[in-house]
Amino acid sequence: QMRKAREANEKLRMEESFVAAKNTAMELSVMETEEKNTWDTYELPYRNRLRLVAENEAKIAEGRRAHKAKKATDKLAKEEGVSSFNGTIQDFSRWKDSPALFHSFVGHAGEVLGFRLTSDYNYVVSCGADATVRLWDMHSMRCVRVYEGHGKAVRDCDVISTFGRNSPSGGILVSCSA
Repeated sequence: QMRKAREANEKLRMEESFVAAKNTAMELSVMETEEKNTWDTYELPYRNRLRLVAENEAKIAEGRRAHKAKKATDKLAKEEGVSSFNGTIQDFSRWKDSPALFHSFVGHAGEVLGFRLTSDYNYVVSCGADATVRLWDMHSMRCVRVYEGHGKAVRDCDVISTFGRNSPSGGILVSCSA
């Protein structure tokens, strides 16, 4: 009978340890689930937000660096003489800031009424009161072509963007007189 009591006691102890192990396993499972939920709910969004903020700050800093570099390039271009937009000269910084004249293009009999710079910066087209349109080479600083045919003063001229040193015959010059 003692033996049976001892066996019953041992069986009860084994069942208790089994239940305790099972409870421990369940507690660990619940803790892992809670930890995963906490990670998904709080930690992951926090880290993603930090990453996105850092990427945005880097993008802003890169934009500022690019803007600063562009301003420096634009300033240098203006100091070298001319800035243009779509072939139209916008600013003559060198001539405004310096008493020295860069170059005089001599050729029109009267006053010059308009001019345009080609998009490749190789030619200038000018028009004047002498009823001519002239094409000037910026490298040789000479008139390479005189266009005649207007009966009155040529008031304005323009250059289609395909006009250039590599294909001057492929471009179009436009002029108008009053």
